[in-house]
Amino acid sequence: MSFTGAVTDGLTFYGEFRAVVGAVIGVIVMIITFIIGVVILHNKHTKTAMMTVTQVGPALPQPGPPPGLSTGMSRPLPPGVQMYNVVVSFDLDGKTYSSAAPVVFESSAPPAVGSQVAMLYNPSNPTDMVQHVISHKLGWLLIGGGLLFGMGSVGFAILTFRWKRLAEFEGAAGILRAV
Repeated sequence: MSFTGAVTDGLTFYGEFRAVVGAVIGVIVMIITFIIGVVILHNKHTKTAMMTVTQVGPALPQPGPPPGLSTGMSRPLPPGVQMYNVVVSFDLDGKTYSSAAPVVFESSAPPAVGSQVAMLYNPSNPTDMVQHVISHKLGWLLIGGGLLFGMGSVGFAILTFRWKRLAEFEGAAGILRAV
């Protein structure tokens, strides 16, 4: 075997190796985004009701970074918006339900006791209430994007194994990038 043939074979092997690693990472990303998307789609708070505020707590501190971290992991609130613990109740089929625990409510001013606010609740447990839920669109976006990413990385790996020139190019590009 000539020196050029040995180099070409080495580049081909390295390109195929990189393609397999990329496919494995792509499938892992696909599985993770698929699971997160399904969890978002399986949100149990599906019904909306106008609820009466029965109790309002003081404004809660703004969400910030967890202790020891320089950046916060929770979403920032818009300017002028505060969080309040509120207890709400509503009537459903002739029965009154109250929140089992205070619900975090975001507003520019605390809601007045007796006022009506729109909240989401779990139909199988009406005392489980929230103000916001993550959009189902995000769940579908994560599922679709993850599937496309995973299929694309596996497809590229298959092409790399079928076309020796692509494997050589991928191997050479990987070596040049490392240098």
